[in-house]
Amino acid sequence: MRRILAIYNQQEPLAGFVARLRHIFPDSAVVPAYSWNLGLTESGKNPPDVILVGNGPGLEREQTCRSLKTAENTRHIPIILCDLSSGAPSTAPQEETIDEYIAQPLDDIQLKNRITAVIKLKNAEEQLRLQKKTLEDLVNQRTWALQKELEERKRVETELRRSEEKYRQLVHTSNDAIYFLYNQRFLLINEKFQQMYGLTIDDVNHPDFDLFDLVATRSRQALAERYQKIARGEPVESRYEFTALNKKGDEFEVEASVSFIDYKDGIATQGVIRDITERKKMESRLRRSEKIEAVTTLAGGIAHDFNNILAIIRGYTELAMEDLEGESQVRRNLMHVVSASDRARDLINQILVFSRQSEENRQPTSISAAVEEVLKFIHPGLPAYIKVKTRIQPETGTVNGDPQQIRQVIINLCSNALHAMRETGGVLEIALEEITAGPNGLPGFENAAPGPYVLLTVSDTGHGMRNTVAARIFDPYFTTKSVGEGSGMGLAVIYGIVKNYGGEIVVHTRLQEGTSFQLYLPCSSSRRKIHHSTKQHETQPLPRGSERILLVDDETSQTHFPEEMLENLGYQVVAVSRGIEALDIFRSDAEIFDIVIADRNLPDMNGLKMINRLLDIRPDIPILLSTGFDDNLSRDTAVKAGVKGFIMKPVVLLETATLIRNTLDKNKSN
Repeated sequence: MRRILAIYNQQEPLAGFVARLRHIFPDSAVVPAYSWNLGLTESGKNPPDVILVGNGPGLEREQTCRSLKTAENTRHIPIILCDLSSGAPSTAPQEETIDEYIAQPLDDIQLKNRITAVIKLKNAEEQLRLQKKTLEDLVNQRTWALQKELEERKRVETELRRSEEKYRQLVHTSNDAIYFLYNQRFLLINEKFQQMYGLTIDDVNHPDFDLFDLVATRSRQALAERYQKIARGEPVESRYEFTALNKKGDEFEVEASVSFIDYKDGIATQGVIRDITERKKMESRLRRSEKIEAVTTLAGGIAHDFNNILAIIRGYTELAMEDLEGESQVRRNLMHVVSASDRARDLINQILVFSRQSEENRQPTSISAAVEEVLKFIHPGLPAYIKVKTRIQPETGTVNGDPQQIRQVIINLCSNALHAMRETGGVLEIALEEITAGPNGLPGFENAAPGPYVLLTVSDTGHGMRNTVAARIFDPYFTTKSVGEGSGMGLAVIYGIVKNYGGEIVVHTRLQEGTSFQLYLPCSSSRRKIHHSTKQHETQPLPRGSERILLVDDETSQTHFPEEMLENLGYQVVAVSRGIEALDIFRSDAEIFDIVIADRNLPDMNGLKMINRLLDIRPDIPILLSTGFDDNLSRDTAVKAGVKGFIMKPVVLLETATLIRNTLDKNKSN
């Protein structure tokens, strides 16, 4: 229902006007307000569809209209100023606060039409205003949405550019070679790829370029079979290894990881190639170390057993020679047996050095002095077509090592070098310098202890070696020499000595160019250089005696020879093979024995344990320890336990007889 509010501050004119309006608009609610304040209150409380204001004098009417037009809930309502009297028409006021002015006289139809027209016009204006506002809101919302979408797009584009830049930096600064291949064309190769292969993007996209140019000959067949499987749709490992080839023709080991991704309207290949040459070398060293470790354990045991057998051969031969008088063919034959035994003993010593179970006479040793001695030894026998060059750095530090072992290392390296040049000739070069390992260790040996090292380099210009041969040169009994030219133990022994000294050894070799051995040996704390004499002891007659000896050896077969040897020297011998048996005999009458000779290892107890018990029974009894090599039992430990001396197997008759006689004489003098 339409609602009409009529406002005037005079009751009689307003009442008549309200009655007229109710007659004209019978379907509308006409509400009178007989004061300006009442009109404001009524319009604010229940806003009408139209407000009719009486055209009376005074500022209050103007203020009322202005208040209605400024109030939030009434400013959209049409306001009509009306002459309530039927007298002469008034002049329309010039106010912006009203929407229409109706002057008298007007009949009811005209009045109704004027009021209805104002209401319709105002409603149309309000509807247009609302539509405009709605349109503006929609435009603002769309503009805001577009602005947010634009900001988001800019943000995404910025993030994408950052991501692409980050990816580009990661790709180009990667330690792995990375490439992107599409339609047989390289779209990208990073800097590491260019460094690794020595190629540019133009090189790999040249019409004559082939992917197999990046692969060494020995790996091409395997890669060709891999590509054939991929073409047939068969599954293959995404990660694989092969030998690569750079532009200079140098080979190196790599690990490749390849993935296939959708790109444009086809499939692209993304590959990552990692240089694993150093890793392969480390794996090879580890395998070699594990293999050598296993062989050393076996070699030590074999050498020990062989020492016992050799002791019997050499011992009985020397006993037989003692029974022969003068020079004869039999004596000369037996001398050959003794000589062969000595060569066998030297071979056993090499095995023990390799297995790190030999006795060592370690002391500060000058490598330069050892080099000079070896050169004096080999120079006279050098052919004219082999030259020797030396580069010896003055005041090179000393190495804490066995002088004999160090000379053996140099001789073996020089011997191999000369053998490699025996047909074509060449240059043997020996270099010696002192270097310092920093926090990063040595070249190729990051775990090497920091500090000063002596670097010994022995090089030749001989035939060199293939990689497959170079990988096995430190294996025991592996040799490329013909039968009778070498045992295959030389380099294995060198490896054992260097490792035993805490050093490292590196080999560089190329076919038809030569081989170079680099030995890194830790410098000793002492700078004192020791020179050693190799003068042999002069031959002397066998010392003899008549004292009583308790002989304890771990093998029954071994006790026969020492027993006969000692008895042949005039001694009285009681021989047993078990520690408990020896203790029982000694405990029953300890004073009848003048000396005890005991084996280090006994089947029922440790030799040192037995010695301790013997000394508990009789503290002054002299004891000699018989051993093939020192293992967990060191000389210092044995001496502290009360051992007076050591008989090394295989037994040398003169040395053993002298040691026994000297020990007995010294004990008597005490």
